[in-house]
Amino acid sequence: MKQDHIKTHCFIDYENVHESGFEGVERLSDGDSVTIFISSVSHKISLVVLETLLRKKCDLKILHTIGTGKNNLDFQLIAEVGYQIGCHTHEREAVRYAIISKDKGYENVVSAFANRG
Repeated sequence: MKQDHIKTHCFIDYENVHESGFEGVERLSDGDSVTIFISSVSHKISLVVLETLLRKKCDLKILHTIGTGKNNLDFQLIAEVGYQIGCHTHEREAVRYAIISKDKGYENVVSAFANRG
C-alpha cells in the first residue's frame, strides 16, 4: 500500500542553527517547503545546501528579518508559521510544520497551535 506524503513546511532559525539546521534536508520531498530566516548576524548559506534544496524541488524562501533586537528573528519566524497555518487550513491533505531552532522560546506557541488542531 502506498503511503501518502505529508507535506512538510520547515522554518529554519538560521541565526542559531547555522549549517546544522539543514541536517536531514535530503529526506524532504518534492513540493515540501523550506523557509530560512536570516539576519544581519547570520547571512551566509552554503551553496551545497542550496543546491540540495533546489534539487529536491522544495518551495524555498529566504526571509531577511526586519529590524534588530532581542528575539527579533524569533518573533518574525513564529508570525510566519501562524500565517502559513492560516493559509493552509483549507487544504484537505495532512500538513506538518517544523521549526528548526535551538531556541526553546517557541515551545509555548507550538503547544498553543497544537491545542487548536
